[in-house]
Amino acid sequence: SLAKLSLNTSYHKGRDDIARDFYLPCMQRASRYHRAVGFFRSTVFAVAWPALRRFVVENKGTMRVLCSHVLSDPDISALEEGYSARHDDQLAAHFLEEVRGLLAEPQLEQPVRILAALVASGVIDLKVAILKPSDRATARGRIFHDKLGVFEDQDGNMVIFKGSTNETWSGLAADGNLESVDVAATWLGERDFERATTEFSYFNELWDDVYPGL
Repeated sequence: SLAKLSLNTSYHKGRDDIARDFYLPCMQRASRYHRAVGFFRSTVFAVAWPALRRFVVENKGTMRVLCSHVLSDPDISALEEGYSARHDDQLAAHFLEEVRGLLAEPQLEQPVRILAALVASGVIDLKVAILKPSDRATARGRIFHDKLGVFEDQDGNMVIFKGSTNETWSGLAADGNLESVDVAATWLGERDFERATTEFSYFNELWDDVYPGL
């Protein structure tokens, strides 16, 4: 249960290890992960690997990622492969075998392959957020740049975090960028409950394509 975690109200790299102290313990206990972020890279899986294996294998977890259109070419190819496999039984069987092999490895050497395999197996869904033109500006040069994460467990507990971190290796790794996140959880009082549920509703509006301007 996420509710067994002792959480700080915020984490700051340099004083805290955001991955070790917060992100990985939450992922190990979660069954669903929802992430809206400016930049996503499969390299984040190299940092998250110990917890991601448990999330996928033991918790049967699923992940929704919403990000800007600024993706790497290898990740775009992996996403295309993964989604194509959902409509090709032979390719799907290949990816199922590959993901089993990858998840058995103690260290992840090819993050882009786990992205393709987890998309193919339905563990990960990814949507690209595009800003609509407005009366005051065109969409050119503008990107979705918010950063919200929601961990959910099987009991309905939620932990949300907001801050500077992208879903990338440099965003999460202790020796990456200098980052910070603020944290709230549904079991930590009325104010935290309201904040967590409000942010989760916001994520769902983004995901369901009903948020204004997106």
